[in-house]
Amino acid sequence: MLLNWRLSVPKIVAFGSHAFSLQLPIQEAGVYFVSFSSIDVPLTDGTQQYWQISGGTLAVQIEPPSTVFQLLIVFLLAIIAVVLIAGIVVLWRRGKMVPSESQRSEPPAAMMRAFNMSEAGKKMKSYLLEEKNNRKFESAVSWLLEILGFLTMKLNSESKGELFNDGQRDIGSADILAYDPLRKRSLVVDCTVGIADTATLQRISNLAGELVPHIGDCDPVLVSFVSAELSKKDAKASGVILLDHSDLESIVSLVRLGRFQKARKMLE
Repeated sequence: MLLNWRLSVPKIVAFGSHAFSLQLPIQEAGVYFVSFSSIDVPLTDGTQQYWQISGGTLAVQIEPPSTVFQLLIVFLLAIIAVVLIAGIVVLWRRGKMVPSESQRSEPPAAMMRAFNMSEAGKKMKSYLLEEKNNRKFESAVSWLLEILGFLTMKLNSESKGELFNDGQRDIGSADILAYDPLRKRSLVVDCTVGIADTATLQRISNLAGELVPHIGDCDPVLVSFVSAELSKKDAKASGVILLDHSDLESIVSLVRLGRFQKARKMLE
């Protein structure tokens, strides 16, 4: 590199000297030689006989960073890369969970007004919590799932629509087939006005397992008209989402308050 410096030399007494410190713009490790091509000194009257000008070459050693320092930099870069990758994964997963305009968990206000004007809307709470009627209970559960944002099909046990067959054998039955567009999963739902016993839990769990190879993620759900606190431990062990009478009361209350997302969480 060629640097052009112009230095201001102060007044120097006879036989005196003055040192100058220059900062070199060196960025890489190595040995550099600094040479002075010329030194111009303005002479003043009566002092020129005392000046001696020295120039030449000076070796400058720039030490490279230590190995420990280099390892520390590599370690920090690795940590930053891991954090960035983890952040990208989290954002990607959250992106899958964010509903689009066509997949909102909250039903349109106009549809809810119309539903509440219908006999179904007026009687849904009674069918879910008061009247112990199996067909009415199944219909009310299907309506409730639709309100919560699930795409549902009531399979109609009267016409044997609840039976599932994989092409070779019967693999089980369910009252409602639902799809969760937010979590990209299916639900097989069985409804009972009786006790949620172990056999019922195992039956709906087995059906979900049989469907997984064909449709992907599939969660078994059992909805009970009566209280089933004693069965919830067995349901958890079987991987079944169990909603009993008290759960339905909570969901209905949340729906009436417009808290649809919190109500949905009871089905996760």
